[in-house]
Order: sequence, then structure tokens, then C-alpha cells
Amino acid sequence: MNASIATYGAILKYSPELVINLGTAGSLAIPQGEIVEIREVIQRDFNAEPLAPRGEIPFQDSLSISHSRYGDYKCGTGDSFVTEIDAWFLSKKIDVIDMELYGIAYTCEKLGVEWRAAKFITDIIGKNSGEDWAAWLKLAPNSLVRWLEVNC
Repeated sequence: MNASIATYGAILKYSPELVINLGTAGSLAIPQGEIVEIREVIQRDFNAEPLAPRGEIPFQDSLSISHSRYGDYKCGTGDSFVTEIDAWFLSKKIDVIDMELYGIAYTCEKLGVEWRAAKFITDIIGKNSGEDWAAWLKLAPNSLVRWLEVNC
């Protein structure tokens, strides 16, 4: 929610044509230290079954998947730090897991602003995800700045 609110405020204040999200993510299989660009993002932890399928808000005309014209990977966003792979992730073909992109992308799409996202892989989802995230986090800022310089 905070990412969505901050994005909304920034769009109103600066009127950008493009919002770029740089951040970290856990991966189902992509090696640590890689940077991937996201094409699709889905809300992974909203679950109102049986009223609507997991990831969709019932009775609301809203986006369940947000698309960028950049990248090749699919991200699942939620409000929890993930330490085990959920079968639903596999069924939805999710590549990486984060905690903010869906709110950013959803806000951008609702306001008609293009979005782009690059994620530095800090951990392979599993029992060591928290420790791995902390260890790899220090490498993310410089790597993402280099990515930004080359790609934008």
C-alpha cells in the first residue's frame, strides 16, 4: 500500500511519462546477483476465494495483472517475505517475488503512466531466504545503478 501511495503522490507532483522501479526480489530459479526486467506483475497474496480467484479482488473492476512493454519476467507481489515456494507461484509461472511492484504498476496504469521495473535477485526462495537477502542486499544498489545507466 505504501508503494502505491508514494507512486500516486509522485505522479501527481512530477507528471512523469515513465516510472522506473528498482528493487530486490527473491527468485524461484534465477541466480543471485542477476538483474531481471519485469514484463508482468500479479498480486500474489490477495485471496478471497471462493468469491474470486486468488490474486483478484472480488466485485471490483480492477487489474489482476499489470503489464509493461519491457522485460521478460513475471513478478508476484505481496505483503509477506517468502521463504517457501507456493504451488500457486508455479501455476501462475511467477519468476520472482517482491513486496511493492504490483502497487506501483497498478497505480501507474490507473493514472495512464508507463512503468518499468528491474529487480536484483537477492535470494532463491527457501529456508535461507532471509539471511541470503541480508547478505546480497549490499550489492544491489551499485548493480542497479549500473543497470539504470546502461538501460535507460
